[in-house]
Amino acid sequence: MKIAFIGDSYQAYEQDATFKNSWTYQLALLYPQHQFLNYARGGRGYDYYQWCLLDAKQKGVDVVFVNRTFNHRVAILTDEENFEFFNKEILNGNYTLVDPPSHYWTSAHQPGINSMHNKDRVPLSIKKAVYTTLQTISISSQKHDYNNKWFDTVHELYNFKHIIPLELLRLDKPNINATDKVCQAHGIDPSNIEKGTMYDAGLTVSPDDDHWSLKAHTWVLNNYILTQETIDILSK
Repeated sequence: MKIAFIGDSYQAYEQDATFKNSWTYQLALLYPQHQFLNYARGGRGYDYYQWCLLDAKQKGVDVVFVNRTFNHRVAILTDEENFEFFNKEILNGNYTLVDPPSHYWTSAHQPGINSMHNKDRVPLSIKKAVYTTLQTISISSQKHDYNNKWFDTVHELYNFKHIIPLELLRLDKPNINATDKVCQAHGIDPSNIEKGTMYDAGLTVSPDDDHWSLKAHTWVLNNYILTQETIDILSK
């Protein structure tokens, strides 16, 4: 069975202080009979997700894990390369990173224009024009409404065997997302988290970086990801 992770930094492998700590990598170790493809990249949004879903379908993926992310994340493809993804094996064919085609992207958490692959070759005039376009799209209320409707319907839109939507971040789904749940399990009130509180409990990588530690990734895997439905799917 082929399984894809499509999301942002909370599913990414190549994220500061994450790598083999990631719940996605740990999941691959639990099910070595399957092939796991990780498309997730920090700061990416639903435009990026849709490119990944197309490639996953072409690669014959059976199961997709996809997480809700911030609306102020947009991306556009460049005009320099073909639309092609590239595999980078991490764990003996069991866990593979999938690098996307060249693109520009921006995020409210990383303002400015970012680029994949062609950073040093982009003329300043192009960067300014692309940045203006991305910023305009990123604040569009119509775009945000589309994003929300798309994610809420994603499990019905594509004919994979299974699409498993995840609420990993503290967005508009209080008390059901994985971040709130890991806080509650460790005695932290998610509605009143002071800076450094999660780090003091060993749940984040630093006081200033709220990405999960190994402890949090492991808790999320065992208590949020591995529902009975997911276990039944992966045990086939």
